[in-house]
Amino acid sequence: TFAALTGDDQLRQVVEGLLASTTRLATTSPRFAGWWLAVAEAWLDGPREVALVGGDATARRRLARVVLGSSAPALVLASGDGSGDPPVALLADRPGGNVATAYVCRRFRCLAPTTDAEHLARQLEAQTP
Repeated sequence: TFAALTGDDQLRQVVEGLLASTTRLATTSPRFAGWWLAVAEAWLDGPREVALVGGDATARRRLARVVLGSSAPALVLASGDGSGDPPVALLADRPGGNVATAYVCRRFRCLAPTTDAEHLARQLEAQTP
């Protein structure tokens, strides 16, 4: 998920290499294989990256509740008002405005931005952006 915040493809490659060793882990340390498979599921699912920008903090929190209530196994959420330099890459180039806006992405490829909580919930459940 840190790679999703920063856009660092080198971190993604490291995780892909580690996931390739799942079979060895399952045979040598089966107790931990379940956790490892949960990580693999989250990795294969996305992660879904969500940037919330603009509006006031209360409006962004309303959208954040929808995001955090999602059943997505892997999810990264970044929120900001859209002003100044963003603290993480996921918020970069997302203009802030008067209305809280959500961008649902995978590997920084995003669906159309939305301000509607129900539409946001549908986007989060979609398999691909």
